[in-house]
Amino acid sequence: MHSFALIMAAMAVSFMNEHQYGISRAAILSRVPDMTCVRNVLNEIEDIKTVHETAPPQSVLVIPGSSWVHGFRCEGERFWVNMAISRMTNGQIEFSQVRLTIDTIPSNEELQETRRIMLLVEQRLISSCGISELQRGVHEKWFGVKKPG
Repeated sequence: MHSFALIMAAMAVSFMNEHQYGISRAAILSRVPDMTCVRNVLNEIEDIKTVHETAPPQSVLVIPGSSWVHGFRCEGERFWVNMAISRMTNGQIEFSQVRLTIDTIPSNEELQETRRIMLLVEQRLISSCGISELQRGVHEKWFGVKKPG
């Protein structure tokens, strides 16, 4: 099971009477990417205004089924995305991007902008960092809303 699915399951237990809204995209990678390259890509995307990074062993991110997580939170004018590169306990490396809110429905504009940034990040990681798995095998899931557009 992918970590984004585990996150959703954990959140569902935590927020039994609450509703989740948003989008997630995830893919299994063949290797841990060069984090300097990932960091540079995120810092070079003009629409991303701030990048907050958390890395092992200081990482406060907890993803069920993972042994470590290297995370980034990217924010811009009309979007935010939590990105994680996780080593799962089964040895797989997962790249995920998630934007989820609880009990607050994001506007279609926010969701469209979030997805546009997610796709842009993936394209740049393919071309700059050689993460070819993002060309295929990315699983996208929508929560509580229909895919805009």
